[in-house]
Amino acid sequence: NGKPIFDYCGSDATIRTNLTYIDDTIARFAPEINADPVGNVASVRSSNSSVPILSTVKQVDGHTYLMVESNRQGTTTGTYTLGQFAHGNARLLYDSNAQYDRSVSEQGKIFRLSSNGTFSDSLPTYFNVKIYEINPGPPTWWGPR
Repeated sequence: NGKPIFDYCGSDATIRTNLTYIDDTIARFAPEINADPVGNVASVRSSNSSVPILSTVKQVDGHTYLMVESNRQGTTTGTYTLGQFAHGNARLLYDSNAQYDRSVSEQGKIFRLSSNGTFSDSLPTYFNVKIYEINPGPPTWWGPR
């Protein structure tokens, strides 16, 4: 019906603020969220077996995005391997903690991928969501000969 969802949630300012934030975030990342997943690009390992990590890789306009979420109560560190992006970097575009717990937010941080395309990052809160833009490293022939 075209009405924002918070119009149905009464006048509670906290609910309104939170739902507005969620709505704006979904709109901001709609192309990435709605893109088809790209298979066999990333492997994911959680340091805490009680806190699994859900992940998907999407590509939009030549850019690659890794989206992750901790899927239980608790903290974990995710180790992500994207072999074809060895020596590249992962720029954290979105960290749900930027809204909910700024003291642990890493939004904007750039992670260097290793020679096998691996990097690690913490998921310190319940259902923490992060979106990384994955950038390739230099061509394999780059550098001194």
